[in-house]
Amino acid sequence: MILGASHLTFAAAEPAEARRLLIEAGFKLEFEQRRVPNSPEKAPFLSPSARAAETLDISYFKGDRGPALELVAYPSPGSSAGRQFIPLFARGLPAPLRAGLPSWESAPKAALPVATAGPTTTEQGLIALACPAQDLAGSISFWREGLGFSASGGGADWARLELPAALPQWRLKLSLFTDERSTEAPTLDGLGFRCLSLLSSELEKDLELLGRTGAVERSAPFALTVNGKKLRAAVLRGPGRELIELIEVVR
Repeated sequence: MILGASHLTFAAAEPAEARRLLIEAGFKLEFEQRRVPNSPEKAPFLSPSARAAETLDISYFKGDRGPALELVAYPSPGSSAGRQFIPLFARGLPAPLRAGLPSWESAPKAALPVATAGPTTTEQGLIALACPAQDLAGSISFWREGLGFSASGGGADWARLELPAALPQWRLKLSLFTDERSTEAPTLDGLGFRCLSLLSSELEKDLELLGRTGAVERSAPFALTVNGKKLRAAVLRGPGRELIELIEVVR
């Protein structure tokens, strides 16, 4: 069972500068961890250079609302090719962090979440995500039946979904929109917002369900320790080749 959204992963060409800009933008640095082992199970979802890396660094940020942000740094920056998530933040992001990344302008205007904050808000955080879909109906089924999102609106070429959760910071609004262009498969080390991490209560059961509801590739579960917490995780690609990580906390 999917419990909620944990965090959105972000990779930048200059991680140290990105770290500084995120703090200036209103995000709070919760922790940093150097030399996190690069699990071999992630290899199919990484670029060749990142596969060869033994470790990566992570910086974990929280806003005043919504899921967290995880800044990942591999030894060499990844590519900007491939689809990625398009985030909407309460106070936006500094221009250097947005440079070269897709914006909500590429999605149908009606797909924008109904309630959004603006530049005058004092809060910062992730409000919603947009995700391009080559097969809109298939993607809707994947996110609803496999990941537990519920429908909150839609049109011929877009759909709005929401992930309910017990805690407000685990809830997430998602807009899917039709984009039939064929692109490279994104990688975990690719520049931009490449992977959405969701919390799972039963990792193997959720992986099996997602295999039946549209996931096109899944890793085997692997163990890791982050900020002193023992976790089990797996990476998969949705029907639009979007990257999703499932995380289960080891009790």
